[in-house]
Amino acid sequence: MAHPYQQTQQRQKAKTPTKPNVVWDDREKHLVAQASFRILLETPSLSQLTAVMRGQLRALPENRHREVSTFGKFSPWIKPLWEALAAAELKAQGGIAPESTPESVVAPEPSTTVVPDVVAEPARKFRGMIPGTTVVRWKTGERDLLGRKVHALRKSFPDMSPIDALRKAMEIELPANRQRELTHYGLVRDWLAPLLKALDEADALAKQQAREAAAAAREARRVAEQATPEVEVVAKPAEALQAYSAPLWSAPTHAEPGLGLEAIMQLLAERLATTFVSAIEVALRRVITGQLANVLPALAAVALRPAVAVPPRTRQPRVTVVGLLNQQEEDVRRAFAGVIDFVFVKSQQTGGNGHGGAGMVTKSATSDLVIAMVGHCGHDVESHSKYLKVPFERVNGSATGLKRWLTNWLAGTQPQSEAA
Repeated sequence: MAHPYQQTQQRQKAKTPTKPNVVWDDREKHLVAQASFRILLETPSLSQLTAVMRGQLRALPENRHREVSTFGKFSPWIKPLWEALAAAELKAQGGIAPESTPESVVAPEPSTTVVPDVVAEPARKFRGMIPGTTVVRWKTGERDLLGRKVHALRKSFPDMSPIDALRKAMEIELPANRQRELTHYGLVRDWLAPLLKALDEADALAKQQAREAAAAAREARRVAEQATPEVEVVAKPAEALQAYSAPLWSAPTHAEPGLGLEAIMQLLAERLATTFVSAIEVALRRVITGQLANVLPALAAVALRPAVAVPPRTRQPRVTVVGLLNQQEEDVRRAFAGVIDFVFVKSQQTGGNGHGGAGMVTKSATSDLVIAMVGHCGHDVESHSKYLKVPFERVNGSATGLKRWLTNWLAGTQPQSEAA
């Protein structure tokens, strides 16, 4: 009987079967190219490597599948085939194509159409498949422009879907070379949905502020209407009696011949009514002025403060926030994903390098704005704020208050906070 160690060595020497190396012939290459081309048309967001992997699963039997690790292995032969298929598709749809076709591009199947490898004025959905064209990817500024236009269109036409509104906004706002083929909403949901939500919240907050201002104005009018001008008369009866009665005695004391007592009383009544109306108007104006002087300063203090500046929309704004917990940081980051780039700094209470006031100054060097959560930051954050080179704002409340503040800031309606 062999020693157990020898048995182990013998088992290790046993060779495992290796998968045979599969090499596709020209017919199989054309089948994979056609299948992957259709997959790219169905789902433009897929990568070229993923399309090739799915194409071989659709077009070839299992024993002819290959390991697909990098697209560079297939690029030299599959890209010319894609270009030919795109040109044929465009020609079938009424496109313009040259007359000559290289023979190396034509598939061996009889059903394959002979097509050129270059097409003038390619359709949007074939960009990246034809030489001289690239896939359009919108920048942050273009996304913001389109999002605001989509929001405006859906306010005017509530029954319009987001993808239809985006197609219309793209035609209105972008030149032809920056337009894309949008097959379904999933291609743009990740960045368009948060932007539309932020714009909706900004509109709702603006309407709420308008309602609050109107309610304050109505309250001021109600208080003014409840005040009575008789207080002024009671306070100084002698002056009031002199003021009201003096014009009466200035009325004519003589009448023309034939003017009876009734006519004289009518003349005195008209003079009395005019005098009392003037006195009431003066007293009411004084009362309203006093009430408004008590109500308006608080509203004026907020309305006259300038709004916090928003950086140009050529990129995502970067905001440094001091004093949030880990869960609150993730909540805020998810709420503004694709809209704001955040840098979070722990407060002094947590401790450690890179936290507190010193960490705030260091990490906010490339930020557009620094926000400190009032009640969650130490005194060192306030003392180090004078060393910042960017605007510094204080926000009360928790993550919900911060999200409301940021929504107003993106809409350009957030006033600056008062200095501590």
